[in-house]
Amino acid sequence: MKLDKLAKPSKSRAPEVPLGTGPGRWKLAALFFAATTIGTSAMAYHYAGAHGAGKAGKGVAARSSKGGRGGASGGSNAVNRMRSNLGQLGALLDGDHAATEDELLAQLRTASPLMAQKILGQLAQIGTERSIDTLSELAWRGRPQLRYQIISTIGQIGGAQATIVLKDLIEGGDAEQRQASVSALGTVGGPEAQAVLIGIVQSGDRQLASNAAYALAATGSDEARRVLMESVRSGAVATRSAALGALGQFEDPEVDALLAELATTGSAELRSMAINQLAQHHGPGTVGLLKGILGTGSVRERDSAIYALAQIGDDEAIATLLEAAKGDNGRLRASALSALANVESPTPAMLTLMLDTVKQGGPSAAQLLTPLARMNDPAATRTLLDMVKSGDPNLASSAAYALAGQGSREMQRGLAEIAQNGATPAARLAALQALSGSGATDAASTRMIAGLVNDKDPNIAATAINALAQSGDEESRKALLAATKADSVQVRQAALGALGNLGTPEATQALIEAMKDGDRGVANQAMWSLTQIGSDQAAAAVVDAYKDGSAEDRRNMVGALTQLDTKETRALLKDAALDGDVYVAQSAWGALLSSGDPQNLALVKQIADKGPTPELRQAAQQTVQSYQQGAYGYYGEGEYSYRDRYID
Repeated sequence: MKLDKLAKPSKSRAPEVPLGTGPGRWKLAALFFAATTIGTSAMAYHYAGAHGAGKAGKGVAARSSKGGRGGASGGSNAVNRMRSNLGQLGALLDGDHAATEDELLAQLRTASPLMAQKILGQLAQIGTERSIDTLSELAWRGRPQLRYQIISTIGQIGGAQATIVLKDLIEGGDAEQRQASVSALGTVGGPEAQAVLIGIVQSGDRQLASNAAYALAATGSDEARRVLMESVRSGAVATRSAALGALGQFEDPEVDALLAELATTGSAELRSMAINQLAQHHGPGTVGLLKGILGTGSVRERDSAIYALAQIGDDEAIATLLEAAKGDNGRLRASALSALANVESPTPAMLTLMLDTVKQGGPSAAQLLTPLARMNDPAATRTLLDMVKSGDPNLASSAAYALAGQGSREMQRGLAEIAQNGATPAARLAALQALSGSGATDAASTRMIAGLVNDKDPNIAATAINALAQSGDEESRKALLAATKADSVQVRQAALGALGNLGTPEATQALIEAMKDGDRGVANQAMWSLTQIGSDQAAAAVVDAYKDGSAEDRRNMVGALTQLDTKETRALLKDAALDGDVYVAQSAWGALLSSGDPQNLALVKQIADKGPTPELRQAAQQTVQSYQQGAYGYYGEGEYSYRDRYID
């Protein structure tokens, strides 16, 4: 597509504004980042030290004097260029310095991508024709990752020269350059830019017409509106939909009339688009028009009409939706109910219809549960509690979770009563699960939940424990402590797991006592909950239990010692590395090697060479071999590899 040449612009200059936000630690950090992006770490230290202040700057400068990877010395041309660039970048970051257009342009070619974005932002404010010359060159041949912002900056500077550059990019650029240039012309505005955009829209260019239509609408001119309306009526097929979408940005009676016309007489594609846009472009007869579409339109058009009515939201529109929600067409009824559920201020008639629909059950009921709970209306809450009691497990669970998001005391007590006395296990379980996420319950609700920790249904009992743990109030904590003495192993284990989240002295003491439980699973749960608390008292209890435990106990507790990570537990791990039980020793080796400490690798190698028993030496040799092949914290070749750093 060939576009006519445009006239050269007159020169003008905008006032200069400062770059940056002032000196200080931000400047030091930004300068260091820019330096590391452009060049070596030694150069970064040198210039961060040169531009820093106080101890921080002197410390960085001192480190740079020691050299480092990349070598700051040598005086090569590349390093000298970096030094010059960084010095100028430091000046641009100085909050007391108002960067000039020439300074910004000088740095733009070599600045890091992050710094280049800041410079382009400044040029968008103060740039003149001189900026556009440089930006034009970079838009054609500069770094690809900056092209879109460079072209956008040309559009923000604006003027006839910007229009010429953008026009040339549209004629000869690649796909990205062309699309970006079309969008930028919408920012430029003015007769010349509009002429280019109109030419693209009227050409029907499949690649650019849509973007050009929206860019033309962004100019907001009467001419743009006129051309877009003509394109909708008689333009190329590739342009009509885009032009109609772009017209939505205009608030104009002629546009409103066109949308109303197209909603019933346009092509199938244009009809749906026009109906959607009537939500923002409606007049006295719009709701009547949409009501007619609900009776005669296609499925897609009826859905669009429902959406538009919900967006209009006045009394006439709501009445139309209520009528559709009571109709015989199941799909239309469901769409209307869904739209009504999202109305912010429901009318009494809407609430009654929604409650009646929920009581009837079925697919339509499910989509109304959350909106009803959100209303926090007493009648809605009672209806949803009845749904939890219903025989439909899916609806019961959905209603319970919808209520849980409400957070009212009435809701919590209602769910607690269902959990205690519900007719079906599904209803009781759904109520308890919802209470787990509803926050702290009141004393009456907590007492009802606590009464379920010894329920004969193990799922009910375990879920009751979880609900108490999530509540977090004093009554719940007392109930959890009492549950650690329950007859059921499953209940004791669940209660001990919940106590790990409390961290109170009473919880810690209960866990210490439970480590002596006759059931090994319960004792292990107590130990892991103590590691979760991590206090000195908890760590000391785990250490004492390890010292007195059997070989099997010690195997289970090696991981707990690793989690606690105190001076004493680290010493115990090294003792465990020489344990007479090979399995205990192997568990300890795995924990030690995963830390990445080279001394731990040396220890395991020493055991492989001089361990006290042949079995221990052989197992240690296999462990070292596995480590060298990538186990125990080796994540592959590269900077973060333990193997590269610690294996000799």
